[in-house]
Amino acid sequence: MMSYKKLFFLIAMLVIMFGCDKASKGFVKIKVDSTILQQLNSLDPKIMFFTSAKHPIKNLSDVKLKSYTESGFDLGSEFGWFNLDMESLYKIKNIMVLSGAKSFQGTNEVGRSIGNAYFSTLFAKNQFIGSRAIADLRFFVTTSDVQNWQEIIQTGGGVQIKFLTD
Repeated sequence: MMSYKKLFFLIAMLVIMFGCDKASKGFVKIKVDSTILQQLNSLDPKIMFFTSAKHPIKNLSDVKLKSYTESGFDLGSEFGWFNLDMESLYKIKNIMVLSGAKSFQGTNEVGRSIGNAYFSTLFAKNQFIGSRAIADLRFFVTTSDVQNWQEIIQTGGGVQIKFLTD
């Protein structure tokens, strides 16, 4: 006879393997103009983009970057990243400005760095880092050579973004 612990574990594994949300199995496709796509394609090919599977962004201009003075800390920003060099980070920030994300203009803010220890709950509502609540993350960038990046999709509530031209 199967114990409740084993049954719970089996159900949890099935949910992780097959998912409950259809969006998490595929990609979110975001249309951008050819100039933006060209700049995105010029980035390191290891760079990957994610959004929430439940509340995906429709355009890059939807993402808001809050400054330290607005949020008291960078945890209020809807833009997060991990394992990016500063050159790539500033290129992405420039792409956001060109895409119409007004809060990225004229600021030195770069969003919030969120380590891979948080990937399994990255897009979870009411997530905490330490004792500080963070705003709902909407756009996350990392690289494919980061350990555990798959957790963003498997359990973290994220879906990968593919950019297309109009």
